Amino acid sequence: MSCRATKRTRLSVLLTLVLTLVSVGTAVSDDTTEVKDEKMIFEITKIDYPVRFANYQRNSLVPSDVRTRWEPIWQRAFADVDSQFVMSPRAVLIAGGLVGVQGAAELLVYDSAGEFKFSEKTANPSPLVFGTGGMAFVHPSTQLIYQDYSQNRLGRTDPAPRLDERAYALLFRPSLDEILAVIQFTGVPKKQEKKHFVYQFVRETLTFKWKHEFPGKANHALLANDAAILFVISGEQVQTFRVDDGKPGEPFSTGLIRPISASLNSVDQLVILGRAEDNSKSPIALSAFSISGEKLWSIPTHKPQRSQPPASGTDGRIYLVDGMQLRCVKDGSIMWSGLLKSEADSWVTVTRNNFALVINGQMLLLYDADGRLVFESLITRENEFFRTPPAIDASGRIYVTGNRHLYCFD
Repeated sequence: MSCRATKRTRLSVLLTLVLTLVSVGTAVSDDTTEVKDEKMIFEITKIDYPVRFANYQRNSLVPSDVRTRWEPIWQRAFADVDSQFVMSPRAVLIAGGLVGVQGAAELLVYDSAGEFKFSEKTANPSPLVFGTGGMAFVHPSTQLIYQDYSQNRLGRTDPAPRLDERAYALLFRPSLDEILAVIQFTGVPKKQEKKHFVYQFVRETLTFKWKHEFPGKANHALLANDAAILFVISGEQVQTFRVDDGKPGEPFSTGLIRPISASLNSVDQLVILGRAEDNSKSPIALSAFSISGEKLWSIPTHKPQRSQPPASGTDGRIYLVDGMQLRCVKDGSIMWSGLLKSEADSWVTVTRNNFALVINGQMLLLYDADGRLVFESLITRENEFFRTPPAIDASGRIYVTGNRHLYCFD
């Protein structure tokens, strides 16, 4: 072989080797990007309505706006899925063009046009999260299920620590690798001592990154807006934890022995509806505290809604149903009060422009940021009850679930 031919051969081999290395490098890069995306499967910050009460602050604030007028476009009867089906609705969740109706022990999933897609059995009560690429829930077998919206399983199906038929989750934030949770053990069936667990769990190694165990009952658990601090409320005591390493902060007392409901508003003020005395007839106050425990303000209430934590606007304002009034409170002062139609059960969702969408009995009401009632409509004339806040998707569509139907307005 000539010297020139040998050089051409060597050049050809070298070129092939370079192209191979580039190809391998590109493949590795693509795989890394894919894994990075996978780790965000349960990210909820840009999801329309990912968890009960809209977020881990439980303040019913959604990242969408709602139209000031709407009309019903479809309704779906749960009996059409199963004639024997009885729904006890807990939430309407929305992600990726799908709408989930969470019941006590089941999940029904529809698309935005109202077509039924699938159902899942869930533990009662079960944490349920709709993320960017999939959902997480606990099966009645106590196995933690991760799956995408085509029902393909994602990762392991091991049980979540301490979360079984004798316990329930006050807070549950899954990721592909870890679980952040606050779990309450009920003490049944043998009347054992109640206790609660706070932990971050690594799924791959089945080990705790950090954990704490406390005697007694925890009432509420909330995650700060930046996900850096975890709040656990037990009676009048509030304990904080750093999420990265589990280090406890200095506990503080709210003076509210019976914390009925709690949320974090959009500026990380802890807002609690509760009683200062352990007496069912004692007054109920709405109080706010700083992240360090300083009492910021407190106002009395008359007949407040107790099933939903205080809702929040984008600037820290608080919305609370009190008797036949929707009250908007900021910095301890009532900004406005809007008259409701009745004293029936009411549920509030707040939009990013600080409008309040309210289910009041069988009515759907919209109040603007200044408290003016700008639109109202009847949800149904049928004998049906509503026990969850309305959900709003990115396009402004409204979804409402009763015990018999899912309704869509646009």
